[in-house]
Amino acid sequence: MKSKQLLFISDPAIKRIFQILDYIEIEQRFTIEELSKINNISSRTTIKDIKFIKEHFGDSIELIHDRSGYKFEEKSINIYSKNKMKLLENEVLFYLIGKIFYGKTESISELAYKHGFSETAFRRLLKQCAPVLSSYGLTWKLHPLDIEGDEASLRKFFKDFYYEGYKNPFMLIPDQDMRNLCIENFDKFEISSGTTTTSFQYTCFIAIQRFINGKKISIPPNLLEKAYQETDFTLLCSFLQAINELYNITLSREECAWIFLVSISRRTLKEVKKEHNFYDRFNSWPEIEEITNLYLSKQKLSLNIQKRIKIFIQTFFLSLKINDLLSPSLNKVNKKIIDTAENLYQSDFNKNINFIKEINVYLELSEEYLKDISASLTLLKLILEDIYKPKLNIAFIFEGDHFIVQMLQTQVNKIFNMHSVIFLPTWYLSKERLLEKSIDLYVTNYENYMPTCIKSTNYILIKSIPDERDWKRVIGELNSFQANLIGLLKDTQ
Repeated sequence: MKSKQLLFISDPAIKRIFQILDYIEIEQRFTIEELSKINNISSRTTIKDIKFIKEHFGDSIELIHDRSGYKFEEKSINIYSKNKMKLLENEVLFYLIGKIFYGKTESISELAYKHGFSETAFRRLLKQCAPVLSSYGLTWKLHPLDIEGDEASLRKFFKDFYYEGYKNPFMLIPDQDMRNLCIENFDKFEISSGTTTTSFQYTCFIAIQRFINGKKISIPPNLLEKAYQETDFTLLCSFLQAINELYNITLSREECAWIFLVSISRRTLKEVKKEHNFYDRFNSWPEIEEITNLYLSKQKLSLNIQKRIKIFIQTFFLSLKINDLLSPSLNKVNKKIIDTAENLYQSDFNKNINFIKEINVYLELSEEYLKDISASLTLLKLILEDIYKPKLNIAFIFEGDHFIVQMLQTQVNKIFNMHSVIFLPTWYLSKERLLEKSIDLYVTNYENYMPTCIKSTNYILIKSIPDERDWKRVIGELNSFQANLIGLLKDTQ
């Protein structure tokens, strides 16, 4: 959402500053030429922007110039964040979105006059960000100024704008009492959800405030019926009763169902039992089973991994269908997700687009968000493959000062926690004992007295106090071994 929010910024200089900050926060080191290319401006203007950043953020950042360019570092994240937020305090559209959220509308002429715009300039500003609204199926309504579209798409837009967007002086932030209630009740559901606590808070907060302002949601009857039958829905209603008392309202059952369905459609990637619960209770489309099997048959995965990840692919397609019925825009994802899938995993992404188009004859999802869906599927498969790939058994044999040995063991547990790690003393090293352990890779910092039985297997000798290059060598060896193991598993099935 942040990249799209730039279109809501009226001041070209402030827009440039945010594009610079987005870049240097990630890269840390940069040159004037790089920033000039990002903003498509002259080096002279970029130098002025850098000077402004140094003055505006003051001691909250460190911006050092040397022969290779600039180095950026946040010295005080809280102060830096507040100073960044101040940059948007005069941005009229950020103010306007907040007013519209609470159901307060004004005429274009009033807003333009109040914020120092001509009416023509203000209309140009609205036109500038209209494509963002359009991507949610929304449009500007001009008399009075409002946003038009179905309520579900509006709620999706508001959540993306405030939950994923830039912090700004007009932020919608759930109040502390409601946040506490969400935290206390969030993990009690049997079906569970892959959504985060804060995301759940925003879903609740937006639904409540829109309901208070008379904005009603509409849910297909078949989904409502399934939601009403769930024990988790009853639990949610009892939790929302406390929220009703907090706001002195009575949320309708349909609003409770909205919060419930939107939340559970965000699935987990590790909770196998809860994924089966979700799939068994909410799947009304037998074709999802066939679609999942077809998808897995096209992947270069061992049968073992296919079996382990199948339920997650099934619930992914089921979630897409539920989202589409609630509002197609709920399948819309952050632009960074699409960019990552399209640029870093282009081959998989293109295959998935073709696959989604092929199976959409049966799934009947809105075609407007097929690119978003393909990006999500691309990253989902990569994450699942990483989670459920075979774990390796790694034996570390460390010698040296006892503090150094314990420090190395701590580092190993952090770096290699995805694998099965054991620490062996040198006195343990006999051929018979090692054969019992079925070790895939030995790593040691001590070559003296290394028995022949280890030297004849996969082993890596690292420095007595390993550096980054040593750990990279070990990781590289593991990745190579894992790739060979996966290939072997495929060949035997």
